[in-house]
Amino acid sequence: MKNHIAPKQICYATADNFHISTSTWTEEDKFLGNLKKIYYNVKIVKTIKKDMMELFKEILPQHPYTVAEVVQYIKDILTFEPALSDIWVKGEISDLSRPYSGHLYFKIKEENSTINCVIFKNRAINLESMPQNGDEVIIHGKIDIYPKNSTYQLIGDQLKPAGIGMMQLELERLKAKLEAEVLFDQEHKKTIPSFPKKIGVVTSATGAAIQDIIRVLSERYPIVEVLLFPRWFKAMKPLTRL
Repeated sequence: MKNHIAPKQICYATADNFHISTSTWTEEDKFLGNLKKIYYNVKIVKTIKKDMMELFKEILPQHPYTVAEVVQYIKDILTFEPALSDIWVKGEISDLSRPYSGHLYFKIKEENSTINCVIFKNRAINLESMPQNGDEVIIHGKIDIYPKNSTYQLIGDQLKPAGIGMMQLELERLKAKLEAEVLFDQEHKKTIPSFPKKIGVVTSATGAAIQDIIRVLSERYPIVEVLLFPRWFKAMKPLTRL
């Protein structure tokens, strides 16, 4: 095949038309000419489109989108993204609830990340076993957005166990260690008084938890003394230092 256009060709490239005289061309020349014609047509259309967009920006006011339009746009992106519409995710179940509707609501998490999940009743009734908090699972489904509060969630259709979650496993190991030290035996336990004079609290000194505890105690049991043992918590690691 020739690698050039035949001589004596006449090319006219404008925004309205594009024409190449092909009276002296061979079939190979015509093939190359058609390719070049397509290239110039596409280039011209792109140029016109760009110019029109710039013109519209100048003469038309910017369109303010409604909240519903933005949410729907995000929903469409998530819905039509192949990687998010057929996805397997591994994580540990927490905050599991099953209301009267029969749907399953829970979160799957790892150390620093969480995804809200839901398995609707028609899928939940087909699960081999009911999941529990602390279970490490593999869930299949699609990512969608809940328009009411604009939060994304994973809508699951399959759920498979993947063993005990790491956090739950650490808790079980700690429990076994303390049981081996007979610290759970009744002889080591003291009776909790009905009206204690002092209450010890182990939590962050700057967190919301201690503020809630102080507020509730001041309203319901103001005579008690609160002893704060400040600690920073991250997963299960600080438990070994208490």
